[in-house]
Amino acid sequence: MSKNFKEEEFACKCRCKTNKIKPELIDYLQEFRDELGLPITISSGYRCPGHNTAVGGVMNSSHTFGIAADLQCSDLDRLAKIIEDKYPRFSLGRYDSFLHFDIREDDRSWDKRNETEVEYLPEVDSDSVIEAKLEEIEKNI
Repeated sequence: MSKNFKEEEFACKCRCKTNKIKPELIDYLQEFRDELGLPITISSGYRCPGHNTAVGGVMNSSHTFGIAADLQCSDLDRLAKIIEDKYPRFSLGRYDSFLHFDIREDDRSWDKRNETEVEYLPEVDSDSVIEAKLEEIEKNI
């Protein structure tokens, strides 16, 4: 995919392992990595709709369109500054342990640091959550 990023880093974390990440997102992330000079870990890239629901993602999340990634590194503040300075037209969300970056051109930024109700669970077993939700729906039919 790029000098520092591998395709599997962006694949959905559920069993489907689908990867519909857009190449232009990878180009931006590589640019940030080069300028930062530090490794960047992709904690969430593409999400299938089921996995997005399972992890509490918003409806029509940019992750489900392959245009978003959640980023972790040892200097999140510096990474956020690089993104804000170079591409203020894109979306940037700040959380305690990661940054959300997506290439929607709507100049949306948010800061959810130090909010205890915000929790990111990238390793949740979304398949079992989906199965439980389907069982619940079937009971109500």
